[in-house]
Amino acid sequence: MSDEVFPPRHNLLALWSETGDALSIRIVRPVGTWTYGARHKVDLDFVLPAQAADLDSLVFETADEDIVIAIPLEEGEGLG
Repeated sequence: MSDEVFPPRHNLLALWSETGDALSIRIVRPVGTWTYGARHKVDLDFVLPAQAADLDSLVFETADEDIVIAIPLEEGEGLG
C-alpha cells in the first residue's frame, strides 16, 4: 500500500472476534512497551460499525485519562 493511505509507524492494531455470523473489528493504538497477553495502555480505541454506511456516524471524542485494555490470549498460546 502507498504511504498516503497508511503512513509508516502508525502503530494501529486491528482486533477481531467472530460470534456466529457476526464479525467485530476493534482498532487500537498501544502506548509504550508491553508484552503479549498483558494489560496495555492505548490512546486510540474504537469499534468499527458492522455496516459501511454506519461509518458516517462515528464521532471522535477526546479523553484526558488513559484507556486500559486486556487482549485475551488465544486458546493454547503462552506468553513465551
